[in-house]
Amino acid sequence: MRLILAAALAVCLSLLSVDPGRAAETLPNLPSLAGDAHRSVAGWTGDLVQSNALGHELPWLLELMARVSKVLDQAIDFVAAHLPFSSSKAEPAVAVVSEPAPAVPALTVEQVEASLVAETNAARESAGLPPLQLDATLTLLARQRSQDMIDRDYFSHTDPETGASMVGPYCIVPLNVKFCGENIAGATSLSDAQANVVNRWMASDGHRENVLRPQFGRIGIGIAEGGRWGAIVTQLFAP
Repeated sequence: MRLILAAALAVCLSLLSVDPGRAAETLPNLPSLAGDAHRSVAGWTGDLVQSNALGHELPWLLELMARVSKVLDQAIDFVAAHLPFSSSKAEPAVAVVSEPAPAVPALTVEQVEASLVAETNAARESAGLPPLQLDATLTLLARQRSQDMIDRDYFSHTDPETGASMVGPYCIVPLNVKFCGENIAGATSLSDAQANVVNRWMASDGHRENVLRPQFGRIGIGIAEGGRWGAIVTQLFAP
């Protein structure tokens, strides 16, 4: 800021054809701006006016300093208006407290089973077929069937030891019916099973045929968690 004041003073002196060296001999030092960011130059101009020696020897200086005072005041105002404002006053700290998000209830096997039954019936209704009736016995058998595949670490419609169809012991014989249908699927989790299993079945010709078979009237879906897949889903159909 002091450099600005000195430069402005030199410019004013040159414009008024005043020798800067001569003026420097008679002008007092510029006041320090460290304690006052904006002190009017008129303050030290007034000091000159009160000096009898200067007022007597240099009457031309009074008019000069009045002009310089006005110019420098305008310069200081301009600089102060365009310099970034900084404040040493600390802003009060604001504590932000966030509420914990409500816990999302974990899916249960029963919820996913019910969801898959509803999706299966929606697919049948879209094809103009009546919905299947949920059968408690078929649901229990389907759960046992899924658990057997996890316990013996296999994934197939046939017994890994005998090669016989698993539909007989898990549907035809217990229900004493002539035929049954079975769809199975692996899933990484219950959420994966809920979101994708029926779509996978409907994308496969053989599985879709079971879902849309008109001869079926009952359904049971059973899920067991564990094993290498994460979960296994068995869907059983009966007349």
